[in-house]
Amino acid sequence: MDVSVGELVKFVYFDQDLESGFRSLKKAVRGVVLHREYQESKSAKADYSAEVFLTYDFEFKGREFTLKGKADGIFRDSGIATVEEIKTGSVQGREESALEMHLAQAKCYAFMYSRINNEDSVKVLVTYLDETGPKSEKSLVFTKEELERDFFALFDKYYRWIEFEENRRIQRNATLKKASFPHSKYRKGQDELSASVFEAIESSKTLFFRAPTGIGKTVATIFPAMKAIGDNLVEKAFYLTAKNTTREVVEKTLELFLEKGVALKSVSITAKSRICFMNLEVCDTSHCPYAKGYYGRVNGAIIEALENDNLLTRNEIEKYAEKHSVCPFEFSLDVSNYCDFIVCDYNYLFDPAVFLRRYFTQDSNDFVFLVDEAHNLPDRAREMFSAQLKLSDFSNKKYLADDDILEGCTEAVEEFFRDLASKLPEEGFWVQKEPVEEIIELLAAFSTACGLWLEENYGKKHYEELLKLYFDVQSYLKTFEYYGPTYVTYTKFERGDVLLKQFCLDPSENIGQILKKGRSGVFFSATLKPIEYYRDILGGNHDSVLLELNSPFPKENLAICVTPFVSTKYASRDFSLICVCSIIHELISSKKGNYMAYFPSYVYLEKALACFEEKYPDVKIIGQKAQMTESQRKKFLKNFKKTKKEGVLGFAVMGGVFSEGIDLHGEKLSGAVIVGVGLPRICFELDIIREYFESKLEAGFEFAYMYPGMNKVLQAAGRVIRTEKDRGAIILVDERFSLSRYTDLFPEEWSNFKTASSTNDVKTILEAFWAKATK
Repeated sequence: MDVSVGELVKFVYFDQDLESGFRSLKKAVRGVVLHREYQESKSAKADYSAEVFLTYDFEFKGREFTLKGKADGIFRDSGIATVEEIKTGSVQGREESALEMHLAQAKCYAFMYSRINNEDSVKVLVTYLDETGPKSEKSLVFTKEELERDFFALFDKYYRWIEFEENRRIQRNATLKKASFPHSKYRKGQDELSASVFEAIESSKTLFFRAPTGIGKTVATIFPAMKAIGDNLVEKAFYLTAKNTTREVVEKTLELFLEKGVALKSVSITAKSRICFMNLEVCDTSHCPYAKGYYGRVNGAIIEALENDNLLTRNEIEKYAEKHSVCPFEFSLDVSNYCDFIVCDYNYLFDPAVFLRRYFTQDSNDFVFLVDEAHNLPDRAREMFSAQLKLSDFSNKKYLADDDILEGCTEAVEEFFRDLASKLPEEGFWVQKEPVEEIIELLAAFSTACGLWLEENYGKKHYEELLKLYFDVQSYLKTFEYYGPTYVTYTKFERGDVLLKQFCLDPSENIGQILKKGRSGVFFSATLKPIEYYRDILGGNHDSVLLELNSPFPKENLAICVTPFVSTKYASRDFSLICVCSIIHELISSKKGNYMAYFPSYVYLEKALACFEEKYPDVKIIGQKAQMTESQRKKFLKNFKKTKKEGVLGFAVMGGVFSEGIDLHGEKLSGAVIVGVGLPRICFELDIIREYFESKLEAGFEFAYMYPGMNKVLQAAGRVIRTEKDRGAIILVDERFSLSRYTDLFPEEWSNFKTASSTNDVKTILEAFWAKATK
């Protein structure tokens, strides 16, 4: 077993603070420069070897280990071999534990050197560097026996952790090999689904599967991933979600396996902004007690958490973080090193700004990526791989910092923006395939100056504004590194401002590169249709496996009614509004219960709600509002109860929080009206996407508008049938639903849809369905 000196010493001694990214990066860069200059000066004057790689094999408690590390410098001083450890920064003000750690690291290299070269004694020199020059703090001579004694005392502490982790893995693998599906039987299609996921992992392929709502995708995906871990095919499974509601389902599923005796460790990673105890945007040791001395306390938190809990949800993370006074976000990341399942947002794999660098800096065969509700990823990925800046970002802030250098860099960027604006054509925008390279050097200079100011002026007026701008500029610079044939750059006037954007039209290439960070990727949703579209847009290739499963529930449990006599196109909405309301009323009158009506926009929803209330004042109605809080969302859903006394009619938007990721099974929801085919409103960016895919695949309208729109329809409709006992009706209101280009996108379980030619036909179809369904 290989052990690095740095890892060994850090585990026992590390007791430093958390620092913000730009501060620690700047310190690291400055340290590398001082380090190299010092080593070069020493090498020029004496027989000095810098960066000496050492490796030593030894036995401990019957186990074979290989110790590896790189000594900063080795030379002979008065005939005695001397091992030098170099640290940057002044020795003044350092914690005693840090000084002890530096000495221990140097003694490890001295131990290795004495063993390899049979030296009776070795001098250990710890040198601290700052801008004023080297300052030797410790220079001690140790015998070979002393070095051996101290090393094995140190290693014994680390070995206890090795034993703990190895015993945990042995127990985990034993329980995983014996683990069976947690339910008494598979639902129809679940066994095929589980087998396909395992085969994809085993063969290192990417799997795209569409499985209808209610089939049990979550458990059927987690189970084979667990088996793959138990068979040592992968080290970890990352379950990636787009919404918190999905995460809760995953955690409940993992808990189900734990109750069956599976010894698996999992952790859910919550966004830093949501879990921070101090509500800070950036960590600073002088203001955050959970960052100060973090590394001296986090090991205790990790050990206690792993010894006592298998399922580390947000509540557990906060509990242990509070008890041990450590940053909850960083703690969740550090404890994830020892977990088998990591549940987190898409960002932590796909976003170049926030991906988990501890796992995804290089290609690997150790991970499987389970991407839930994958229909959300194309738009999210475009956003992640795009970046924009505005003139106002710089014109409004150039005097905020009171710093001549930063002010000059800010004015240079502002002047560049104004020059761009002066060259815009009459229509107020231009689009080009190449990046605007001239601004990159200006932004890099701004980034350097702003980073220095932020480091030295924490908490000053406008600090948070400049911090946000700093990260926006970093995002733009990072996106420039990804720029390629699937990008365009556009500039446009926007509400009195000037916008410059590097826009990712097709994220497939970037996603494909990211998938190489793991052994296998599994993308799944109830609405990956057409599945070839999602394969192409989400980084798949000709080797990818495609799987589409039919609903496990009888078709007769669901009524699908298409109403081609109604147009909901934008120009027809006011004219057809009364008819739409009449259709909704026919649905809720067909059987007492709870119902949803879904609309393509809030404006349309509000008009329909006002019209319905005026026409049918006795119906209990609740309407979705834009930007509802979490408590308001929960209150909205509480209205959908299992009751036959009084039903409720909810008005909601397609693609919103109430059209996917919610589980209203049984009597909680008896039916839904889908108003319109879900097409997003025509806009500047979608038209650019349309032109790109029309040129590439002759499918511009489909990729930009039609497929994303129908996905919203399918998601909203999927709220109705959740279990084998559910019965429900769905009315599709729009003439376009009768066209073949749309009916071809209907799932197989909709194949028995009925077509109504009038509102009376709708009533007849519903009465016949409920008469048969309630027998």
